[in-house]
Amino acid sequence: MRRKGQLSLEFLILASALLAFFAVFAAAFSGMRDSALAAIDVRNAKSFSYEANEKAQALALLGEGSEKPIGVNAIAEWRLESGGGGAFLLIPGPGGKNFSVAFPENISVRLRSGTFSGSRSFTLKKSGGKIILLD
Repeated sequence: MRRKGQLSLEFLILASALLAFFAVFAAAFSGMRDSALAAIDVRNAKSFSYEANEKAQALALLGEGSEKPIGVNAIAEWRLESGGGGAFLLIPGPGGKNFSVAFPENISVRLRSGTFSGSRSFTLKKSGGKIILLD
């Protein structure tokens, strides 16, 4: 009988040590998760910018009024801002740090709102000889 009691006591000590380990490192794991999600978002933004540029170049060869759909999947809330002769995507990162991804200069941006998140679809349209990004 005494042997069973000793085994359950050893099990409790081992379980509490494991819980203490996870409690100490939970904050570090959370920070790594936030950094990983930000890295995925930056990669998605670069891919969106590259795809927009490729489709804009294809639209330049097509006739007036031609359109091409383009989709994006943003984990966090992205901001598309214009300034300094070009547009850029601002992606929030961990600790309040923002990452910036350049948007193609050959595309004019006409969105109802400059912020978006989740899966969104946009349209690239050739109008007046310019390529325009629309909601």
